[in-house]
Amino acid sequence: MAWYNMFCTGLAPWSAPPLSIGQRKCGAGADQAPSARTSAPRSLGAHGSCVRSSACPAAVVAYMACRHQEPRIRRRTLQLRDAPGCTQNGCACATQAEDYPFKSSQDYQHHHVAVRRLAEWQRLLGLHPPEVFAAEPRGHRTRTKLAVAPGKDGVVLGLFKRGTQEVLPALGCAALHPVLRQALVRLQKALDGLKSLALYDPGVKSAAQSAGGALRFVQLTVERPSQRVQLVLVWTCKRGPAVPALERLVELLWDDDPGDVWHSIWIHWREPKPNLGNFVFALETSAWELAQPRALSGGRRRPGFVYENLDGLEFTFGPFNFQQANLVVFEQILRDMKRMLRERAAEFEDEPVRLLELHAGIGVIGLSLAHELASRRGWASVALLSSDENPKCAAPFTANARGIVPDLEVLSEECTFTAGARVGFSPLSAEEVLDRLSSSNEGPHVLVMDPPRTGLAPRGRKKAGAADACVRRIRAMPDLRLLIYMSCGPRSFRADASQLIEAAPEDTDGSLAGRPFKLLDVKCSTTRI
Repeated sequence: MAWYNMFCTGLAPWSAPPLSIGQRKCGAGADQAPSARTSAPRSLGAHGSCVRSSACPAAVVAYMACRHQEPRIRRRTLQLRDAPGCTQNGCACATQAEDYPFKSSQDYQHHHVAVRRLAEWQRLLGLHPPEVFAAEPRGHRTRTKLAVAPGKDGVVLGLFKRGTQEVLPALGCAALHPVLRQALVRLQKALDGLKSLALYDPGVKSAAQSAGGALRFVQLTVERPSQRVQLVLVWTCKRGPAVPALERLVELLWDDDPGDVWHSIWIHWREPKPNLGNFVFALETSAWELAQPRALSGGRRRPGFVYENLDGLEFTFGPFNFQQANLVVFEQILRDMKRMLRERAAEFEDEPVRLLELHAGIGVIGLSLAHELASRRGWASVALLSSDENPKCAAPFTANARGIVPDLEVLSEECTFTAGARVGFSPLSAEEVLDRLSSSNEGPHVLVMDPPRTGLAPRGRKKAGAADACVRRIRAMPDLRLLIYMSCGPRSFRADASQLIEAAPEDTDGSLAGRPFKLLDVKCSTTRI
């Protein structure tokens, strides 16, 4: 039963209309298995990275801290009694209601470490403490990635025990959506009954496991409208001849009985490579195989892809695309963003309003905000440029855009706000996009970002005492009026935010040139209140 926080912070150029920076709490279980950054695996994390050592399968703690030195606060160990494995893999989420009387925003501001620090930071800036949005603490998690391993009493589906490669069961986790729990029970039963199926065992080096592969991970995603689950079976072998035991598993799972829970079943052929580490998925597009599609109504829908209605708009997600684990909280985040955009819309006198989305994924945020602007100004008055360096995002983004933008025939692939182009998608990194737009005569009026835990700077590029190149380019954008920043990396966000709001001293080397921003608003959300 995990909780997580979203902090939506508003910052604006002091010499220009306001900008807002938002920080979002991500759900756990995204694109990487327990720690790819350390030798010993830990809990699965969001945006392709492991969560903190105290995180649980459905929680990633993120917070914005004050610039002054904070006193160190010892966090109380929180345990989830429903799932036997949670205590041992470092779950930080479950009995908060018993340990603290979180009944209101004020309770969070005084007793919750992350929210309290944020409230103190806001008071220093002369702002009111943040409000807290609460979602249902149980059953909110709609996507999970789990490791698979042989156990004494059968197959184990769960997370690694901290500091080891022992897999602890996660079936009892109360944070999981009820349909996910049903699907896990059925998957567990099928695996226990199929003795011929090879299961990945890191402690065993066998020729059979190396040659024929083994089942190492699974990913399960709920499609809320249909209440069915998209299943991905991760097999440690290069795609090639059929694997009889794996085919038999798919047959056992695929059942058209009225109580069937499966939406679709995918096989991901994860060829062992040293650079993969504990990442769940390989990078090659050819590694994905749709084993069993379910017939879907409507010709526009792609078999095997999950469809979700997010605050009134329909989006499609492939199994290889990032998706928030807590969609209820994410929808509230979208509503907060739209409200902020409406409040500042009068300041955008230029037409069309140019909206830039970095780390776009399949475009949920950018398309939602563009639709919000277009509903009041018309699509002829809105231009959206989204970018993501993951090439597997382009096709779902195009499908989503054509379902939202009327009469959209062709999407621009240019990394620029081309005249007459309402929507464009560029398969480039955030750094490359900002670099190209820095020399353009037409920059964005609105910038929305959802970076990974490493923040804006590419990994390994930050230097002590120097502003990140991405931040410098953002501060130098003359047309920028509003920035929305979502983050699941507390340290990287602190660094980025402090550089955005800090005034450049006269005796600096110019690394903080451009306009500083001021805080406008902060929104927090948590599954627990």
